[in-house]
Amino acid sequence: MKYTILGAGSGLPHPDYHLSSLVFQTNQGNFLIDCGEGTSKQLIKHKFDHNFLNAIFISHYHPDHIAGIYMVLQMLYLQGRTKPLNLFLPERPAAFIETMHMFYTFEQRFPFALNVYEVLETGQYYSNISVALTDHLTGYGEFIKSQQYPNTMHSFCFNLRDDNKTLVYTSDISTFSNIQPILENADVIILDALHPDAELIISLIQIPDKYLILNHGISDKLKIWMDNNPHNNVYFAQENVTNNL
Repeated sequence: MKYTILGAGSGLPHPDYHLSSLVFQTNQGNFLIDCGEGTSKQLIKHKFDHNFLNAIFISHYHPDHIAGIYMVLQMLYLQGRTKPLNLFLPERPAAFIETMHMFYTFEQRFPFALNVYEVLETGQYYSNISVALTDHLTGYGEFIKSQQYPNTMHSFCFNLRDDNKTLVYTSDISTFSNIQPILENADVIILDALHPDAELIISLIQIPDKYLILNHGISDKLKIWMDNNPHNNVYFAQENVTNNL
């Protein structure tokens, strides 16, 4: 497996980082997970051509993880992509398609088939990828209920397997609830270092032979700990570097 972090920034735009986006090249296909603003430019920069991707996965509907999808789809349309593209969305796929139409991005006009599924259906199409719900959005529960919004608060962690190696991309998380076993069994973890309590991340750092990539920013508490403790198995996410697992 090869992986390239196209965007490692947090939700607050930063002049030195792009918003969330990662490419994974595996034996079962090439996948883009998350599609923040600027992803289309990054795909061009890396010379990933218009038929390169097999599927796009969106972990959740915060803008820094999906706002770039419209330009990616428009780019593939203008480039003349012909290969079918699978798009996996965290919730309410029909509502997302309506937003495409609002932007005059009509999938019926694409020269390629856009197959839209929910992320929970991933295992039916790719045996090397499994997903787990996280608690990143559950804090919105009372507000969503009070406003009677249809949001389901789905946010996902992705577990990719290739050549007997396992990589986990947590996307954004609040705690390790539901994903602790996945994290413990992974060879490499691309981990949200901004939202979870620092003590949770420190507990992972202290597991021998665990290779961690801190992504999406870093909390002040975790930064202080790292400035004062050894952490030979921990790295900060670097954009535009292709790594082999």
